[in-house]
Amino acid sequence: GKVGQEILKIANESSDFEVVQYLQKKSKIRKLSSGNPEVLVDFTLPAFFDECLEYAVQNKIAFVSGTTGLT
Repeated sequence: GKVGQEILKIANESSDFEVVQYLQKKSKIRKLSSGNPEVLVDFTLPAFFDECLEYAVQNKIAFVSGTTGLT
């Protein structure tokens, strides 16, 4: 979505962040570098929230979500 695209753009333009993986529009997680993620920033749909959270927990990655519509 728009928010996710903006986050990706800002992170890519900043020297403070390195995007090492991302998930876009129902695709699999894309690994961009050999780095290990420290934080998973989730702005997916509610249907993918559990999957993203599970991935973060299994890989011991901090999890931040801005997903709306969760019940």
